[in-house]
Amino acid sequence: DHLNLDNTMTGVTDLVAIVGINAGGEEQDFTDNEAYVFADGASAVAGGTATDIITDYTNLTQVGAFISDALTIGESNGNATDCDTLTGDEALFVVNDLVADLTYVYHFKEDGTATDASAEDVVSSGELTIIGVVSEESDAALVAADIV
Repeated sequence: DHLNLDNTMTGVTDLVAIVGINAGGEEQDFTDNEAYVFADGASAVAGGTATDIITDYTNLTQVGAFISDALTIGESNGNATDCDTLTGDEALFVVNDLVADLTYVYHFKEDGTATDASAEDVVSSGELTIIGVVSEESDAALVAADIV
């Protein structure tokens, strides 16, 4: 089975890319209109803050902190504007909860508020919406190849 997320974002008919991020994997650059699939929300990315893990997948503050740590929003390879989010930028975040055998799907839309300027790597709770929860069968977490 596949999860089709093409028409989830406003004005987007096709996702630009689907990026898989392994548990403990390296930070990824943010790109508008992409989907990011996290292997494990309870495992911080390499170079991230070990405390920015998800224990409650409905707590959007925790989820935002985890995603902010996992993506190089605002800076890539020393370039402070390389991966900036702009007001209206959108992405989908698919995060596996390996303990509960669930996968959460979040829609992100950059709101451009002063506390979340594009030069900062902050995904705030107000920019995230839970759009789905998928039950994993036989402990089979979703991977990038499961998203279309």
